[in-house]
Amino acid sequence: MGKEISSKYSSSTFGFHVPPFTSVKHLHMHTISGKWKNCFVQLEFSDYMPWFKSAEVLIRELEKKKSNCN
Repeated sequence: MGKEISSKYSSSTFGFHVPPFTSVKHLHMHTISGKWKNCFVQLEFSDYMPWFKSAEVLIRELEKKKSNCN
């Protein structure tokens, strides 16, 4: 579903809240797409904030850790 949505909107963000900044206790991914109506929301879901990590950044970090383990 996320890929289907992202194909319709060029500006899609996929990511996760970073503990301890979580509101629920299970892992779930956020999909934010479309134009930002509020600059504060755009800032809230950016990699510059300690409470959110995009899926792209998380994948890079996990791949780096995996290569360091080998």
